[in-house]
Amino acid sequence: MIRDGFNIARFQQSRKNARRDDLKKQAGLTSEHFILGNMGGLWENQDQASLLKAFRKLARKAPNMVLVLVGDGPVKPELEKLIKEFNLEERVKFVPQQEQSDPWMELFHVFILSANVENYSHYISEAMASAKPVIATKIGSQAELLNDDIGFLVPCAFPERIESAVMRLYANQALIKKMGDKAREHLTDKLSMDRMAVEYAALYRRMLNK
Repeated sequence: MIRDGFNIARFQQSRKNARRDDLKKQAGLTSEHFILGNMGGLWENQDQASLLKAFRKLARKAPNMVLVLVGDGPVKPELEKLIKEFNLEERVKFVPQQEQSDPWMELFHVFILSANVENYSHYISEAMASAKPVIATKIGSQAELLNDDIGFLVPCAFPERIESAVMRLYANQALIKKMGDKAREHLTDKLSMDRMAVEYAALYRRMLNK
């Protein structure tokens, strides 16, 4: 199977985007923060409740850690209730979905996808293009995109495994850069538009030679 190619060039351009500083101010973030990010909207199948349960423990261990939830959706009131119950009002930031996610991805130290369905794997590709390590649930195409060099796969609805993966990165921030660089390299080599073109050209040659 030939996968659709990913436009990595767009994410190279986003690194020069001055909006990043504006977004940081909008969310009340500073250079001192260690930022965990989640995207895809606030829907039941995104299971941000499990992510918040993991973050409850992480916030006690790392006072500079914050969680940014990008998007809106019907479960926001339930999540707000959990955040209040866990006393995380100052540590969890809700921000609106942008037309493009690139600037937010640039701000994250780690991208976390806690969804229990596989409709959101394109966010993993965007995180990889931004050279960010990924923690994602082990389902469908998400499990195919990641390997041990570029991210962590965790079971659905298992906050303890999310917590463990985040703390491993937080405790060794050199690993963040190493895994992020590997992620971008993997995307470029295996899943880029150029790679897709090469694979289709090879397929056409095989068909013509039959």
